[in-house]
Amino acid sequence: MTVTLGAVLDWAPGADAVGAGVTGTASVWLTSHLAAGLSVRGWGATVTDRGCSGTSSECVVYEESSSIAGIVTGTAYPFGKRYAFIRVGAGVSALREQQPSLNPETLTWGILTQLSWPATLLIGIGSDIRVASWVFISPIAEGLYTFVGDDTLRSTQDWVFKIGVGVTVG
Repeated sequence: MTVTLGAVLDWAPGADAVGAGVTGTASVWLTSHLAAGLSVRGWGATVTDRGCSGTSSECVVYEESSSIAGIVTGTAYPFGKRYAFIRVGAGVSALREQQPSLNPETLTWGILTQLSWPATLLIGIGSDIRVASWVFISPIAEGLYTFVGDDTLRSTQDWVFKIGVGVTVG
């Protein structure tokens, strides 16, 4: 069995900024070249616009989306000896979207929050660099695709890319 905890930078096309997050994967070896496991991945994004309609001509519209995904993964080490790996997976995300909402009766702004459970796919590459008998430094690059649909906020991106490094034990 192996357990990896990592720190990553997240980037989504159309988001205002690069994010930072943590990742985790627990795997069991099926053969000397294949492992299966469970991964947790999270991401968040914001989009900010100047100007909006309503009672104010100078306001900022701020949308925020965040997600945490539970993913069943398969990891292949095509060259053996853990030099490089390819990871693929599928799972479900808990997606939270927040946006400003104008109350038509009081003409005041509030926050509208929506929660959904879209399917999520993962594809990634990485390496395990041995630093001790059962301890590895694991650089990774991953892409997450979440089936968000057409009626989501602009801050909810279907693709999120991650790059980072983890510590693997096992």
